[in-house]
Amino acid sequence: MRTQIKICGLSNEAAIDAAAKAGATHIGLVHYEKSPRHVSLELATALRMRTPPSLKVVLLLVNAEPELTQKALDMVRPDVVQFHGGETPEWLNLVSQHTDAHIWKALGLKNRQTLINADKYDDVVDMVLY
Repeated sequence: MRTQIKICGLSNEAAIDAAAKAGATHIGLVHYEKSPRHVSLELATALRMRTPPSLKVVLLLVNAEPELTQKALDMVRPDVVQFHGGETPEWLNLVSQHTDAHIWKALGLKNRQTLINADKYDDVVDMVLY
């Protein structure tokens, strides 16, 4: 398996070009208003359209409501959606049924129970990130 490298929190064309030149396989666009790396859906869409085909685009969402999730998928058309909040396996399963994008779930590794809880995502998501 080839090592995959995601550079997250990009917000301009120069950063995307630098990620591509450095050999990244994925770039991350954060759509979460509380993040200092937040980009609007409009900017995320423009950056996605500008991204070279050699890079996969990951859109990061945190506890997004269904309407926002659908709008983000429709506008940005990411290759991957990375959910970074308290999203349940049931919710992510529903999302996966309505998109061709890969679904990733990020979990903060706090203790052994996190690893046990991660099992709930096994048949739902394409990747779990710690």
